[in-house]
Amino acid sequence: MNQTEVGVLAAQTVRAGAGGGLLVRAPFAWRTLAITVPLGAFAVLLALALVVPGASFQTHLVHDHLIFADLAHRVANGAVQHLDFHSPLGILTALLPAWGYHLSGSYGAALPTAHALFLLGLTPVLLYVVQTRLRWFIALPLGAYVLLLVATPLLPGHAVSVLTWAMWYNRLGWAVLIILLLLALPPNRDREPLVLGDALVAAVLVGILFYTKITFALFALAFLLLWPLFDPHARRSALLAGGLVLLFCVGVELLWPIHRGYFEDIAFAIRASPQVTSGVLQPLKQALRFPTETALLLLGGGILFARGRSWRDALLLLFIFVAATMIVVQNTEDRALPLVVAGLAFAAERLWRLGAEPRDGWRDGAALVVLTCLALFLVQPLLHSAIALTTHAWHASRVQQAPDLPEALRGFQVGTAKGPRIAVDTPDLLPEAARAGPAAAVVTSLFSDHQRWYLSGSEYLFTIGQAVAELQDSGVAAQETFVFDALNPIPMALGWPSQNGVLFAYHVNRQFSREVHLPVETVLGHIDIALVPKFPLGSREKGLLLELYSGYLRQNFRLARESEYWEIWQRRTRSATAGKATVLAQANQPPPPAKPPAVRSKPAPPAKENDADALLREATEFQERKIDEAAEDVQDLNERRKALQEPARHDN
Repeated sequence: MNQTEVGVLAAQTVRAGAGGGLLVRAPFAWRTLAITVPLGAFAVLLALALVVPGASFQTHLVHDHLIFADLAHRVANGAVQHLDFHSPLGILTALLPAWGYHLSGSYGAALPTAHALFLLGLTPVLLYVVQTRLRWFIALPLGAYVLLLVATPLLPGHAVSVLTWAMWYNRLGWAVLIILLLLALPPNRDREPLVLGDALVAAVLVGILFYTKITFALFALAFLLLWPLFDPHARRSALLAGGLVLLFCVGVELLWPIHRGYFEDIAFAIRASPQVTSGVLQPLKQALRFPTETALLLLGGGILFARGRSWRDALLLLFIFVAATMIVVQNTEDRALPLVVAGLAFAAERLWRLGAEPRDGWRDGAALVVLTCLALFLVQPLLHSAIALTTHAWHASRVQQAPDLPEALRGFQVGTAKGPRIAVDTPDLLPEAARAGPAAAVVTSLFSDHQRWYLSGSEYLFTIGQAVAELQDSGVAAQETFVFDALNPIPMALGWPSQNGVLFAYHVNRQFSREVHLPVETVLGHIDIALVPKFPLGSREKGLLLELYSGYLRQNFRLARESEYWEIWQRRTRSATAGKATVLAQANQPPPPAKPPAVRSKPAPPAKENDADALLREATEFQERKIDEAAEDVQDLNERRKALQEPARHDN
């Protein structure tokens, strides 16, 4: 081979990128390996970091994790979301923790295991999209960001010490929507339009969002409608994806007829949270909360529009901005706009394609500026996520839980975030901090809402453990319970059947309100045990629940036990649904030697509605009998007292 042939071969196999020699474009096979191998290995590494510790560790909002542990308990016992209990979230928010619990055998490890499972399932879809749309130097950092977004127990924009599994579904929603929006980019030049592959990937992503959270799903469905405007060659893919989503929903309905209940639960939550829905009408205000992300997107989008003069590109970037700002209104704890990364990656790739044909130095500089914007956006979240995930794996594998907690709560390792530092709550510290009752110095207030007070994670777990101990010592049989608090982890901690027909959680002006709430018969009509905490998770929740339901509670229940942490109320008359109810032992009496019966593997079947008037009449008659008996006892005692006080008679 002479020198000329070598030069021709080099020109055919090595094509210069923008600028003529800034980057070398590798052949297709090597370019594919350069993307799939690092990202695939990174996904496996992240999954191992989640699964190997076999527990969770968090410093913030531990109660939110218990909500989904309770959902895992419900699903494991045969309950179906939207049929047996109500939630405005999609069914995947219950199925994923249930699958994690099934694989790990621990409620504390359920969510980390579920995230590892979801991560491994999402990785092939991510690899398909980025290696068909993006260059490797854009695909690698963006793919790492999406994978870390799924894996890291960190709310977007928060400090690395604020570790939490709370609102994990929002992070999954951001990640899936980022991947979906990248489909707006036409495939690379050396590829034909991928109609079937794009349609299948889009349908899977839209289905995930629909059954996770409706806020993300609305923008995913809007993307399917606007996809042909962003890319005219994607018309067939969009139509086929819409048909596949519809077919999948029909299949789900045949398995679980949940869709009517799903929409009713969403409507109920919307009516109960008017201040949140009114905020959605003004999404542009959110741009002021995120000036950095807004400025980067405006700069990258402005450069792309100035060079490309494409209304399609401008429409997509506007869609990304509106979607990001509207979704963050619902995600009240997020302090970043993860969706902006999709807009910056789109702008960088489009500019690089524009600059590859006429090698114009200005266009090369524009592409580098947008790449710099993308790097500035990614550097902090990539670094924070890596530190946070490493911290989680370290503490989850080393911290030992307090031995006095119930077995179901021992997988929840808890610490306290103090600025950038993390103070681990050791077993020796836990009883000392909580046994005497949470002190005002320990209870912390969220600055966003001064009306709500929260116990620390260790204190809350300890108070739940106290309720479990009270019920176990009383010898009461396994039955449905209700807690006058934001959530009810008691059935999960005891292995008892969960209450059916009620909300999955009770947050004021989110799941219920003073005007929008479930009827009292639905909440308390079929239970025999109600618990009132003296140190509630949320004072507003306890106060409103007592305001709505305390009248029925006092009329139909009696205060059976009381401790420094809990009031335990038992129904005065046995309802038709309960079996032979065991009367709770008084607090001052020693517990009976009998142990509680074995836990049922399935929840008790819902009973038929009782006649409220009949129950009220029975309760009234019972009270009247007790009053009559007490009056007779008093009369008998008075007669005896008179007989004792009468002086002795003497005959003269």
